[in-house]
Amino acid sequence: MKTDKTTVFQLFDQKRRFVVPLFQRGYVWSLESQWQPLWADILDLAAAVGSSTGNASTPTHFMGAIVLNQTQAGVNYVPIIEIIDGQQRLTTLFVFLTALRDEVGEQANRFIAAELDKLTRNDDPLKEHVERYKVWPTAAYQKDIQDIAESGSVTELLRRNPSQFRYRKWDPPRPPLVEAYEFFATQIRSLIAGTMDEAPEVFASLNVAERIESLHQAVTRGLQLVTIELEADDDAQVIFETLNARGAPLQAGDLVRNFVFLDALRRNEDIDTLYASSWREFDEAPDPAQPRKVFWKQEERQGRLKRSRFDLFLFHFVSANTGDEFTIEQLYGRFKQLWDRWGDPPTALNELVTSSQVYSRLLAPETSNRFGQFASRMRILDTTTMYPLVLWLAKELGVHSHAFEDCVVALESFVIRRAVCGLTQKAYNRVFLELLRALRESDVPPSREMIEMELGSHSGESVSWPDDDTFYRHLSTAPTYLLLRPRQTLMLLEAIERHNKSAFAEDITIRSPLSVEHVHPQQGTEEDWPLETLDGEAPDAARLRTDLTIQGLGNLTLLTQPLNSSVSRGAYALKRPAITQQSLLSLNAYFQNQDVWSLADIQKRAAVLAKSALEIWPAPKAS
Repeated sequence: MKTDKTTVFQLFDQKRRFVVPLFQRGYVWSLESQWQPLWADILDLAAAVGSSTGNASTPTHFMGAIVLNQTQAGVNYVPIIEIIDGQQRLTTLFVFLTALRDEVGEQANRFIAAELDKLTRNDDPLKEHVERYKVWPTAAYQKDIQDIAESGSVTELLRRNPSQFRYRKWDPPRPPLVEAYEFFATQIRSLIAGTMDEAPEVFASLNVAERIESLHQAVTRGLQLVTIELEADDDAQVIFETLNARGAPLQAGDLVRNFVFLDALRRNEDIDTLYASSWREFDEAPDPAQPRKVFWKQEERQGRLKRSRFDLFLFHFVSANTGDEFTIEQLYGRFKQLWDRWGDPPTALNELVTSSQVYSRLLAPETSNRFGQFASRMRILDTTTMYPLVLWLAKELGVHSHAFEDCVVALESFVIRRAVCGLTQKAYNRVFLELLRALRESDVPPSREMIEMELGSHSGESVSWPDDDTFYRHLSTAPTYLLLRPRQTLMLLEAIERHNKSAFAEDITIRSPLSVEHVHPQQGTEEDWPLETLDGEAPDAARLRTDLTIQGLGNLTLLTQPLNSSVSRGAYALKRPAITQQSLLSLNAYFQNQDVWSLADIQKRAAVLAKSALEIWPAPKAS
């Protein structure tokens, strides 16, 4: 490699294009973390320039290193330089230069104006219009760069990118490059006009022309970078990894993206086609819940981890394909080992894409099918440690197969039975990883029977699979609403409601969200329901027993939120007509012939619902 120290002027003075490879991450620099510190550095340099005498050398500030790789552009085309590392600072510098060019305008002398024009656009002759732009980012940011380069002012740029500031945010979200331009242009304008409150004192003694000269000199000659130009035998990925810790930290997914496509490039793969067919989805697919945001870039919390969905997917994907336990900080290195084992980019990327489609269904479940119901219930229970196992089962059996559905039903039964029985999730990471390893090492395809045999063989509170008697006892006698969180109780009742619907019943869609309702109110009075004591039972013990029974499954039902609000805390005699007349749920059909509501009635209904739960979540056949 060739290493040299360079200034912003030397970097942009030549007729060439700095192109960001399509597989690199997008622009992520922001106001507080990068733009404001950069402006502060430039302001200090400009103040030093303004204070210096005529022959003094320009003060300097080191901005870091950038890694460049010259590529073949074709005869008569503007030379192309790929940015292997440093695209954030290089793009930001281009935006700053453009803002400076537009703000100084006719106030600058003709030498500065001509130089800024040359630094921000390539002159004719050009074979294609896009060759005019000194910096050319990935597809998602190309319109922004064109708007910035061509608008000529903040007013015109914002006209091209209309947005309103509502509820403390821009709607639609403003492109970060547009915000960067506006920030720098506003700061430059106030400095030149002498209206900046916190400007260094030296600027008060300078006229407009001198302020422009100081700012121009500071940026073009004072900011320095180290350029690392790669040669034929240099490994771009190794250099990229070494330098990635500067600026906005790269996530594992960013490192993986660069590694995958630089490796594909070394193998002479068509990376444009490979990207379009196998990776574009990760960079651009909209989130169905928030169409203006990218699905895979949204952050998720899973247990103690909070990362982008893509990083979490990679974490589970690598675990599924290796059976290894590792931390997310080790993800990138483990992914490289897995990739080297595959050795074929198209095949490996096909594996990645196929698994990502399964994973996206885990994150955004479609509850009209059994796998979607499983995924929804596991999210509610926050049981994500089984995701590697689910990804592997989907790959081995096919996500649409009956065998795969049988397997996830078994996993769901294990988790829900334990949740209802109040058993801990602390050992789940070890339990599901050991199960994955056992299934991977087997000579026969995975099956529900194998899962039941492996999980059913465990004993002890942290790993056991509750049998029918234990599960039934907790459902019929325990205070379910207190043991489970409200959302988990809602999930339990919705599952029973779905199960109990007759095949001949109408398929009715309930658009209003459902909520859990206590048939006898939690805050019922003695007048509503006189206290019943058993022989020899003290009143305090009777009250405790009554309170726990009211929190049990038998006293819980589902209502739409408007209906819940209208009958909440009402006595049973008042509540029953509203429920039976306005609710079409099978859970509430029970009350049509139930004139009174006592502790015994609650216990009787709990037993009925518990029997349905036993059918939904069966115990292992081997037990």
